[in-house]
Amino acid sequence: MLRNLWNKLVGRETAAAEKRETELEQMSPAERHFATEGVDAIAADEVVSERLGGVESDALLGENDSPSS
Repeated sequence: MLRNLWNKLVGRETAAAEKRETELEQMSPAERHFATEGVDAIAADEVVSERLGGVESDALLGENDSPSS
């Protein structure tokens, strides 16, 4: 009885994981970015874009500059 219950629970999780993976593969690049980024990161990107006038932050770096320096 417990084995059947366990298999049922694990089977649901496996099916749900497969469904999420299939959905992720069928998404556009913009949708994948939105789905993988957290809500806070997306909101922060919007605020930064507003403050910088919509300029990509990478474009502000020079050729020899790196984000870690």
